Amino acid sequence: MLTTPALDDAAAPSTPPRIATLGGLALLFAGLMVAAAGAQLWVFVSFHSPLLSPIPYLLMGVGIMAMVLGGFTTKARFWAALAGTVVGLCMAAGILMWTLYSMLGGLLSGVAVLASAVAVTSAVLMPLALWPVLRVDRARRALYAGVA
Repeated sequence: MLTTPALDDAAAPSTPPRIATLGGLALLFAGLMVAAAGAQLWVFVSFHSPLLSPIPYLLMGVGIMAMVLGGFTTKARFWAALAGTVVGLCMAAGILMWTLYSMLGGLLSGVAVLASAVAVTSAVLMPLALWPVLRVDRARRALYAGVA
């Protein structure tokens, strides 16, 4: 039977590393900002092109997905970090393209510019968090396997 200090020593590698917490919070905040940019478009801009009308809904959907994945990444879940990396890269590319396209058309949104900066930051941090999160996830699974 494991004593309390032995449990603490065994659980030490299962605590989330700082890069996972930082990457997850960056993804969560980027998702919030991208969803806010989508909501701002949905409320204030009327699109007459059928190609541009789904943009606000896509931004809000991707933003909500990024917020959920960012929350799970802060808890060092590898599946969330992997999916969050893919979503973060796609979200950064999408919001950057939309911000540039809208600025070329004369629509300058501070929310979209801030969302672009935060999304690029999360797209840089999330791949850096993958390997530490994988290590913590494996340690957590080994710890749970020893309990059962």
